[in-house]
Amino acid sequence: MAFDDVKLLAEDPLHIYHRQLGDPDTPPPLRNPSVASGLHRMKKCDLKETGSVATVPVKWADMERVLASEVSKLRSLLGASAFWDASLQVHIRRWARRGGAAILPESHPKATGDAGLLSCGEVACEALLSSKARANGLGKYRHAFVWAYRFPDAESAIAHILAHPVFGTTDTEARGAAVSCEADVLQSAHKTLGASKVVLVCILWQDGRRPSGASLLQIACENGNRKRDDALFAKKSLKLKNSRSQCHIYTQSWGFGYHESEVRPGL
Repeated sequence: MAFDDVKLLAEDPLHIYHRQLGDPDTPPPLRNPSVASGLHRMKKCDLKETGSVATVPVKWADMERVLASEVSKLRSLLGASAFWDASLQVHIRRWARRGGAAILPESHPKATGDAGLLSCGEVACEALLSSKARANGLGKYRHAFVWAYRFPDAESAIAHILAHPVFGTTDTEARGAAVSCEADVLQSAHKTLGASKVVLVCILWQDGRRPSGASLLQIACENGNRKRDDALFAKKSLKLKNSRSQCHIYTQSWGFGYHESEVRPGL
């Protein structure tokens, strides 16, 4: 492998995501104070929202709904095309229950913490999608990839999965979704990890390399911080403009015979 390839691998968003996911000392992106505050600023500016999913208790039964809502909302705010496909959730879950997830290659190194990647691999679209689904619009996709993750609870799952680089893809034709399943859909080797639930993340695309992108949370954080900086700059500019305007009135008033003491109160 060439040096440039090594550098590219080290900087790959998905590689970084999985490395941080397996690090117990790295908090979930959504629970990172700087990311959460940036996300809050963006939502407050664009949606007039004051709440944050980071502070809302979520159960496994609500995980998919909350995640779908947040992904769609963030992509819309950032001007990205639609990505989440609700119909794909049905196909992922059925494929997993029929043994599809059990044959995914295990990740290396194997996840040992509370959160981590268990297995992943490319999946044949014919196996993932029903013949009816392929006939109704999903037939144009030639490639599919699935990741299987473990998390201690639904809140942790959302806090991590929302930052998955696949949801930040710029491929306007790609589609994806995530579902939670019982851990027994995976190989028996994973049961020793004590996970009751696993989260499967899937992406469909047409041709070329698998699409990816930056973390939606990171982009939203930068967007929120930019809005804050723009607002501060606009406020300072307006203050400076008013100050210069008042100074101009003050200096011009001398030409009309006003005394300094008569002008200052109006500044």
